[in-house]
Amino acid sequence: MTKTDPEPCLTCGEIFSVKHIICFCREFNDTRTKLKLADNLQEALGPNPDNTQKIFTFLKLTKLYNLI
Repeated sequence: MTKTDPEPCLTCGEIFSVKHIICFCREFNDTRTKLKLADNLQEALGPNPDNTQKIFTFLKLTKLYNLI
């Protein structure tokens, strides 16, 4: 296994990361707004059950759920 640089986001050109997808990617702005997802990674992925449900819903609506 070799270490490679992360791929850039096809929408934004930024490094494709969990933080980018959940907090910043323009492609998912509408979904984040609709779900009122927290705008920082720590809160969005925190132990609050409401936020956990929002993350699962976000992943399903954006079709990212099946990729993990």
